[in-house]
Amino acid sequence: MRTFYAPEYKMTGPRLPNAYTIDSLIQYIQRDIAVFPDWKYSVENMVAQGDTVAVKIAQFGVQANEYMGIKPKANQISRAAIFITVFSNGKLKETWILQDNLGFMEQIGMQLTVKPEDKTKGKR
Repeated sequence: MRTFYAPEYKMTGPRLPNAYTIDSLIQYIQRDIAVFPDWKYSVENMVAQGDTVAVKIAQFGVQANEYMGIKPKANQISRAAIFITVFSNGKLKETWILQDNLGFMEQIGMQLTVKPEDKTKGKR
């Protein structure tokens, strides 16, 4: 990755509280590979304009190890994603990512529930 990514590379997105740098992205990928060792990416569509490339990706694999406290069920997991990447001097400089994380979490066994009401809101 250090060969193809600019040293100042950042990955951001609407559900990422902090931007990923090259180092934190490598750590994230290593954790994912430990859980989904056969994880694959399939490029479904790609559009380029100047130094910007938008890619629609399908991700899929089988959960082999525990993930966020959830034991593997040996079933195929899939997730759709869109990456919009900007290149500078032939290297990836920044990426904006949007993934279907809710669908992904439901497939591994998480449930979406309503948060308990905060009774202290609005009180002084």
